[in-house]
Amino acid sequence: MDGAWMQEKLTEYLHLAERYDAELRDAAYEAVSSEAQGLNDDATKLLPTIERILTALDVMPETGLLPPAYRGSNETPRWVIQGLGILRDRNEWATRLAPEAPTLAATGFHPLIWEAAAPLWDAEPAAAIESAAKWLTARIQEKAQSKDPDRELVQDVFSSKPNKGRTRLWFPDDRETATWRSRQDGLHLLSMGAYAGIRNVAVHSHQPGWSEQQALEYLAVFSTVARWTDETEVVNPL
Repeated sequence: MDGAWMQEKLTEYLHLAERYDAELRDAAYEAVSSEAQGLNDDATKLLPTIERILTALDVMPETGLLPPAYRGSNETPRWVIQGLGILRDRNEWATRLAPEAPTLAATGFHPLIWEAAAPLWDAEPAAAIESAAKWLTARIQEKAQSKDPDRELVQDVFSSKPNKGRTRLWFPDDRETATWRSRQDGLHLLSMGAYAGIRNVAVHSHQPGWSEQQALEYLAVFSTVARWTDETEVVNPL
């Protein structure tokens, strides 16, 4: 909707109504001058447009609108003023009246992840994420006693499929349940996505152009992988 045009029309009507009232006061309400009649005619011609605007703004009264010359109680100017108020403030409603959104504090991430990222965060978030990924790789390698790098590491150790001679990092609980498989597959796939879609981009692009919000969300992915890694148990080779 064209807010500027709507405001112009509402203001125009209000000025016509005010001028009409002023003409009547000057004549002591004894006679309607040709000037006053002309103002009322102009306002009447504008009324259909005013009704459409107030309907679009969802403030159109069921009783309809009345021209300035109506000799009874006339609430039309009040509804027009209300419409102008809506046009003035409606752009702020989305932000001012929005529910309080939760915030994501980086200091609440997994300690390994934030401690690795913090020294580099202000200078280059992508480098901070690369550092966090590197430390997470070292933690997983240590726990699984593996020398595989990054994506290859998590693709192997978090797999829900046993492999003779290969250590697994698996969640505890009954491995025959759908819940266990869902959690293990979630860790497996999320960790591979973190290294392939985030860490590798940070390394090869150097400055991928991520906003701070994007970088924070990506760092949260590594924090999640780190927390889930802590929950896993070492399942030694068969």
